[in-house]
Amino acid sequence: LRGKLPTNDRTTASGVTLVRCSCCIKSGWDTIDHIFATGHFANHIWQLHSTMFGVRQDRIPLKNLIARWWTMEYRNDVQKLLYHAMPIIISWNLWKNRCSAKYGGKQSSITRVKFMIFKDISLLINTVFPYL
Repeated sequence: LRGKLPTNDRTTASGVTLVRCSCCIKSGWDTIDHIFATGHFANHIWQLHSTMFGVRQDRIPLKNLIARWWTMEYRNDVQKLLYHAMPIIISWNLWKNRCSAKYGGKQSSITRVKFMIFKDISLLINTVFPYL
């Protein structure tokens, strides 16, 4: 959000040529919003979890997407935790997928990202609410 991640749009200022994203089938420019929110791959992940949690999903910039999740009304502490943590968990797993595809020689995988998000959510809930 503060322009600190080494995406291709940031590295062009250093003379590196801008390239397309390595995560998506319908490739777009490797920018913060494309990687984390508006790109085909990211939008699919957000759409899946937004539907599950009842959060309205549009192709909006990451900053607005996070604000939407963090301002959702909640009924209990578990729901509050999930609304506040989901944008972080989703973004982290989208970033890991992008880096694995770009630098690690792995194929971009929606299945792997969905599994890792589920695993992180399970770990978070079991840690914060061990009695559930």
